[in-house]
Amino acid sequence: KWKVESSLLTESAEKELYEAIINTQHGTQNTVNEALSIVETLIPAINNFFDTVLVMDEDEAIRNNRLALVGKIASLTDGIADLSHLEGF
Repeated sequence: KWKVESSLLTESAEKELYEAIINTQHGTQNTVNEALSIVETLIPAINNFFDTVLVMDEDEAIRNNRLALVGKIASLTDGIADLSHLEGF
């Protein structure tokens, strides 16, 4: 659903977040608690990403790639929790 091109990752924070997300996708989460535990491990990388990376880059390819990375974060709870009920999703 969200295709991230690793070759377009230019900032260390986005590379770190991408690797962290890839590593979490190897596990299977079947419950809300398992999903939250996985997301909780990503908090430092997520915070670093949003603190240091401009998602809405002028370069359209980089911007879309970063938006896909954000989409991957949101999709980690697919099938477990429907984040669309939260404001902003």
